[in-house]
Amino acid sequence: MSSPISKKRRTLLDSLLVKIHQRTSHASRISRLTDSIDTLVRKLYGDAGELHALDIGCGDMSISAGLSRRRPGLLFDAIDIHDLPSHLQGNPIWNRYKKFDGVNIPFEDRVFSFGLMCDVLHHVPEAMRSHLLQEALRACDILIIKDHFENGWFSRHMLRAMDFVGNYGYGISVPKRYFTESSLRELAKQTDGILDVKERRIDLYSHFGVMGKFFNPEWQFLGVIQKGVSIGRIS
Repeated sequence: MSSPISKKRRTLLDSLLVKIHQRTSHASRISRLTDSIDTLVRKLYGDAGELHALDIGCGDMSISAGLSRRRPGLLFDAIDIHDLPSHLQGNPIWNRYKKFDGVNIPFEDRVFSFGLMCDVLHHVPEAMRSHLLQEALRACDILIIKDHFENGWFSRHMLRAMDFVGNYGYGISVPKRYFTESSLRELAKQTDGILDVKERRIDLYSHFGVMGKFFNPEWQFLGVIQKGVSIGRIS
């Protein structure tokens, strides 16, 4: 997730990329993803009153904050690997934020109804991914994950270009490769988890008009990882 707390000093290129990202896609992307995740949470939990969730790699917290506004009984804690700048300290949105080391989640077992990992896992170094997933499934009953699937050379490099515009200016690394469905299922399996893909096409870029046709919605997915058992498919 793009993050205002990830890079304290920016070059001219960084500032330009952040400006392009904010003006062209950020708000639309956040709105669409919040809609999809909110729909999934409601299908999973119905009208259950209070839910306690963890936003892992929270970025600017725009999605978890938006979900909380839509559902007053949903309380989020948030973690990321960056120090909180002084100008954000005391801001109510960041009151439940904690810095962590990127793999060891600083909460007790099964504290959270669900964890949320939105466009985070592909940025985690490969050697650390299994540990982070294991930690997420320790602290959370289930993990809701939004990420990318590549399906060849073209998709991989288009996703890298999108990541460059959306993340490089914030100081977030651009991966060389992305998950396939089989590689993510295998990663989940390493933690005794099962991946259920709930939404296989998320159209985030149709507002780009003709240019949006280069960004295949099938590269974007929303799923759930849970320990040991499948929770079934949601159409």
